[in-house]
Amino acid sequence: MSKLSPARKLALDVLMEADRRGMYARDVLSSRASAKAIDQRDSAFAARLALGVAATQGIFGRTARSVS
Repeated sequence: MSKLSPARKLALDVLMEADRRGMYARDVLSSRASAKAIDQRDSAFAARLALGVAATQGIFGRTARSVS
């Protein structure tokens, strides 16, 4: 398996923590010191990636609940 880039690792960590703690990804992301420790472009990419995945998960969850 290939090694994750710092941005992708941050996005994954944020999503996992948000799920584990029942928080919004945006709140977890803003509280992560590691988001400030990486390059600004990587940090912006991580935020976009994490928030996009979180939004998509919400859409799939609502759709699944509506058909079940």
